[in-house]
Amino acid sequence: MPVNRFAAGEALPSPDLILGAGHRTHLSLLLAKAARGGRTIVLMKPSLPTSWFDLCLIPDHDHPANHENIIVTRGALNTIIPAINQDAARGLILIGGPSRHYQWNVNALLDQLQCILKDSSEQWTLSDSPRTPEQTCAQLKALKHPNLHYYSCKSTPTNWLSEQLKVSAKVWVTQDSVSMIYEALTSGAAVGLLKVPAKKTGKLTAAIQRLAEQKLLTIFDAWTEGQKLTATHGLFNESGRCAKLVMDLFSIPYDRRSSS
Repeated sequence: MPVNRFAAGEALPSPDLILGAGHRTHLSLLLAKAARGGRTIVLMKPSLPTSWFDLCLIPDHDHPANHENIIVTRGALNTIIPAINQDAARGLILIGGPSRHYQWNVNALLDQLQCILKDSSEQWTLSDSPRTPEQTCAQLKALKHPNLHYYSCKSTPTNWLSEQLKVSAKVWVTQDSVSMIYEALTSGAAVGLLKVPAKKTGKLTAAIQRLAEQKLLTIFDAWTEGQKLTATHGLFNESGRCAKLVMDLFSIPYDRRSSS
């Protein structure tokens, strides 16, 4: 493809900003800029040199270098909007599954859930994820508690999680589910962490430990010892923070921001 052509955007106006996430977008970002102008922003640690892009928004657990064109984010950015009036009587439990970073111990998980549900007055919504083993799903579905309602991720609509986070004042998330942890924090809910055995100590486990040390979430063991779950109330909104930094950095006029 000639560098002065970008067929995918021929019918679109010339851009101020060109954003991409995922290694497969890197070349398209560069080609689009060469053809139509605009500033390139990659929402991850790129596989190409960071100097090739106008701006890189890189999670802190990827240990980015200290460069002028790099903004360090607390975790991966997400589309959750901080909630305003979450219901103190409603809670959400999100279950992940084994991964290359975490093992899986369903019996230990069920023990933690029983402890949380015991004598709890909240109405709890429980859901699994595509990584949750089928046997674990069956055991979650079989849990008996008058205030617990189970929903399989296979039967929920695309926006189900964001809608639940809008109304749930408390959220428990399994430790392996890094993206859901940051989504729960962004919602403003009080977040608790269900323990899952890590295969080894690494950048993700260290990032979660930092969140606990910053009192942004509560690890299950600390909760059993009396530490309360504490709501962030909009204090954790990395997407909003980064959006403002980007607009200010590139001097995007305020009268164009609502449509950008």
